Amino acid sequence: MPELSTVLLRRLHTVYVDQAGPRRGDPSTTEGLTALEAELLDRGYALTGPLRSALAWLGPTGLAAAGTQLIGDIDILLGADRTHMPLFRSFPASVPDDTHALWIDRVLTLLLQWPDQPCVLCATVGSVHPVAPCAHLVCRTCWDGEDYTGCPICHRRVDGDDPFILPSPDPGEVPSGGGPLRLLAFGTDRAADSVTALGKLLARRTPLSPQDTEEARVLLAHVPAGLDWLPDVIPVRETKALVLGTLLRERRTRERVRALLPERLTTATDVLRLLAVWSGGEAGLLEPPRLRSLPRPLRRDLLAVLDGLDPALLVEDVLRHEDLWKRAVVHSGDLERRGFLWTDVHLPDDEGYHSVRAHQEDLARIGRDLFQYFSTGRTTLWELAGWHAAARCSEVVVLRRTPRPSDPDELWTYRRGSGEDTAAFAARLVGLRDPDGVLASADVEALAGTAASGRSVFLALVDGEVAPAGASGSVYRLLPGPVDGCGLEQLAAGDLVAALG
Repeated sequence: MPELSTVLLRRLHTVYVDQAGPRRGDPSTTEGLTALEAELLDRGYALTGPLRSALAWLGPTGLAAAGTQLIGDIDILLGADRTHMPLFRSFPASVPDDTHALWIDRVLTLLLQWPDQPCVLCATVGSVHPVAPCAHLVCRTCWDGEDYTGCPICHRRVDGDDPFILPSPDPGEVPSGGGPLRLLAFGTDRAADSVTALGKLLARRTPLSPQDTEEARVLLAHVPAGLDWLPDVIPVRETKALVLGTLLRERRTRERVRALLPERLTTATDVLRLLAVWSGGEAGLLEPPRLRSLPRPLRRDLLAVLDGLDPALLVEDVLRHEDLWKRAVVHSGDLERRGFLWTDVHLPDDEGYHSVRAHQEDLARIGRDLFQYFSTGRTTLWELAGWHAAARCSEVVVLRRTPRPSDPDELWTYRRGSGEDTAAFAARLVGLRDPDGVLASADVEALAGTAASGRSVFLALVDGEVAPAGASGSVYRLLPGPVDGCGLEQLAAGDLVAALG
């Protein structure tokens, strides 16, 4: 991911100077600064007055660090396959003796090839003139040399009778940049500049490119925590999901973003795009990531958004990404917090065949009624699985999905204590209280599979990703997976209920 300095340089031509200042006894940096200006000119850039003053204040060490970083960032923007004559790279150890002459020669050559250049004072592109003897480019509207005895940029004394350098009739080597110079401004507020650059990206009416998306994430990490800067309208839905999802991942902005979700998320696909960004993927949904679990408050917020949508439009929207929505429903929360319901519904045929779309309004109404009726007072699959595990095993392992996508998942181990009866052990397990061991890992499925290998086990899984080798016993899983090939007896939800009597 690029640095903020590179992003702001690309987007706003802004440069920040926060390197070390001068120390007593330091030599002059005048020649070094001229060499830096020459290298920037060779790349098609020029310093504005405030930025040059800030660089001139630095000591040799600070100027060397600032100049090296600036040249490096610009080379990243321009690409590495370019040639130039380095003057500044050896500073402060040395600079060429003819640095000033080379700088003036490059300025005059540039003016002969491309006379219309920006004034470094007002940025207006047009007829400019090089001030004598320093060759800084200004227009006569800003400075004509009559009322001042020094250059308005570097303050070097000028000749009042002839304050400008006359171009040479014999141009030297043509600078490789070409066209008008790009002016580099002195940055003073990174957060404000991040908001300005980000605002230009969010106003676009076409999806962001991969580079734009990556740089938008960098800018989002540096915007103020207050969201007053956020535009009322973001035209592209993928961009809107990128912004909201990225800010939700940040602890400093999460609560403020949650308050905006009912207003900003207007379709079910908006919610799905948000889940993709939350899970570390892209909002375009072309390559959906593995969806991560949500904190309970955020899950309630998103369910409230979906509940507030028009049922007919909601069903139609969900059917556009049917497979991904199935995964989103399963992974929207931890297993112990889910309740599942299977209901058979008769749909009359239409013109000799069944059409789900023809009944989308009826299905939406049925789904809402069933959810309202069965959402409270029901035994969850997590409770069934916990009771079975506590009754069958003295040691139980639980896979815990962490709320933050950037944090590793955890493997919680429970062991029946001495004198702890089955009811107490089950209560501790189902309530996820006082585990005997916690292990964080990026691949908890592999760890759980290793723990169950070669043993008599009872597995209760969502997606069947745990695959123990050489194990015996039984398994309940919602979705198929590698566990289906392990030779374990497969149980249905009814088997779990029947076994408890």
